[in-house]
Amino acid sequence: ESAMEKIGKAVAGDKPSFEWTHCDKYGNTIACEVWLVSLPSENKMLIRGSIVDITVRKKAEQMIKESEERYRTLVEHASDPILIYSLDGKIIDYNNAFMTALGYEKKDLENLKLIDLLFEDDLKANPLGFSKIKKGMSVHDERRARRKDGSGIPVELNSKMMPDGNIMVIARDITERKKAEEEILRTNARF
Repeated sequence: ESAMEKIGKAVAGDKPSFEWTHCDKYGNTIACEVWLVSLPSENKMLIRGSIVDITVRKKAEQMIKESEERYRTLVEHASDPILIYSLDGKIIDYNNAFMTALGYEKKDLENLKLIDLLFEDDLKANPLGFSKIKKGMSVHDERRARRKDGSGIPVELNSKMMPDGNIMVIARDITERKKAEEEILRTNARF
């Protein structure tokens, strides 16, 4: 969109502001937001304009975007399953390792809640530590996660409330550790 098109839309009131890049007298680039208003006049076209330096805002937006990209890359490349859910149990986000570990596809997870991924008898015996999580504490526990096929997988969970009020869970498959523990118990029982 050309400068004249942006100015025309602003003056017409279709879009009263637009972003523009200016250079100061030293050649430094300045990000600006331009506001234009057409003033009533019988003989001439009068336009009142305001220009606001938004350089700091644009830098902050860029930093947030880069931070989000780093976060997304970190989560997607993690080998452990990661799940983010709201306090009401709605699944908000997850990584590929989560889908692989539990056998789900994206379409499967659209309508599931956290409760659908756990076993009712496990929850009765070992309720989720929401009170600790709400206080900002990290909660570490072990339980079975329900795979898409209904089977259970023993997992170690680390849960923590994030600044936005949602809860992030990092899970680790502990099947091999549980087998080793059972073998130790069997060996000890024999002796």
